[in-house]
Amino acid sequence: DLLSRFNIRHRYSIPYYPQCNGLVEKTNGIICKVISKQVKKHPKEWDKHLIATLWAYRTSYKASLGFTPFHLVYGQEALLPVEVEIPSFRVLLKKSGQKKRRQEFNRQLKDKGLTQGTLVLRYDNRFDNRYDTKFQPRWEGPFLIKTKFKNGSYQIMDLSGKVHKTKVNGWRLK
Repeated sequence: DLLSRFNIRHRYSIPYYPQCNGLVEKTNGIICKVISKQVKKHPKEWDKHLIATLWAYRTSYKASLGFTPFHLVYGQEALLPVEVEIPSFRVLLKKSGQKKRRQEFNRQLKDKGLTQGTLVLRYDNRFDNRYDTKFQPRWEGPFLIKTKFKNGSYQIMDLSGKVHKTKVNGWRLK
């Protein structure tokens, strides 16, 4: 087995929670959002915008890396047209971005106060990116919370007592 040969531990992630899969899923989501905004009128032409979108992503500062992806690959920053006229743009962006990320992180840390036995509804995001399901209900349930985990995820069960094997992140519950 390839995993055991290279001493790699296979880890499972929570479905419908891309943050759990780390930077790869987050990056894919960002790229998809940027492309979708560019191709609203002609969605089948998404591939024509991919190169410019990837360039924009690769030359943008990433706080999680401390650099731009371009810098990590080539050992230097790409010279952007805007930096010819405003050399300190990247520094200003970095400082303002750090403050915004700190505020957003602290805002998301709030405990929802959900405990074992609490009745909740689960957000159903299957319909988020579909045009033909505009009026579909977005919340399923009710469910009971069976177990609360330290990482903000929960194990839920339906009212008949059937436990759902897959954990659910707290942001998907209300």
